[in-house]
Amino acid sequence: MDAFKHRRIQESDSIFSKLIDSGKLSRKKIDEAYFGMELNARFAGNFTRAYQIRQHSLRDGQDDTLQTNYKTLSTLPPAMVKRPSEDIEVKYILDSTKASGGEGGLIRIPVTIAGKEEYCILDNGCSEFGAVDSSFAKEHNIRPTGALANVYGIVGTEQAEIGIADSLSIGGMKLYNLLFAIIPDMPQMDTIMRLDAVLGANFFRLVGEVDFYGKEGKLVFPSRQQQCESNICLHTSGQCYIEEMKVNGKYCPMCLDLGADRTRLNSNYYTVYKSRIKYGHKNEMYN
Repeated sequence: MDAFKHRRIQESDSIFSKLIDSGKLSRKKIDEAYFGMELNARFAGNFTRAYQIRQHSLRDGQDDTLQTNYKTLSTLPPAMVKRPSEDIEVKYILDSTKASGGEGGLIRIPVTIAGKEEYCILDNGCSEFGAVDSSFAKEHNIRPTGALANVYGIVGTEQAEIGIADSLSIGGMKLYNLLFAIIPDMPQMDTIMRLDAVLGANFFRLVGEVDFYGKEGKLVFPSRQQQCESNICLHTSGQCYIEEMKVNGKYCPMCLDLGADRTRLNSNYYTVYKSRIKYGHKNEMYN
């Protein structure tokens, strides 16, 4: 899976720029175009560009929290990855949740951080940063940066500090300056699933290609990235879509979310493609 080639973001930016330069848009439409470019930069982790776009689009003398956050994040050392000369092969575990009834599960891989090995969840649905709870952050020296973010999840919306991990390693691969949202401890969630540490979209952007081998229960981080087209599209919403998925010969946007414990189809999708879909129980269909 080559998760985060930014071809679509570049194409989108080009369209927004042409619309703005055309001189034919109302102020409202110009603001919407700037906001689209801002989201592109933000989800690509380019906070310097996000800050510049935000600054340009705001009215004279106007300031806001997002602009302040972008400025703070743009001053941090850039995230980097150092790979060994050989591929990194990692066995993963499926951590079943009570909500899944023992079916499916969250993918966890071993990560060494602050000298301690922990099994972290992989979730590209964390569309900007990874996430750790405050206890994990303190124990593993993930330091607050002063920037804030709203985190949307299964327990609602939480305001979180953005923290930075100086380094972590997966096998012989080392990652530096990775950002995490530090969320409050939620002991009530432990009865459903353990959400202490999650590697999010910024992790996938950094490592690039990840090869999944479901039958073998392993991931491979190649030492050399393949020079090929991405099979995953990063949307401006931060979600990932499989580009080449077909049902009944038609291209269908399928969202790839490693943080989901099973495959889900909404009712509209089922209505259109029900002749090709087999399912066990009606209560497994999600609206």
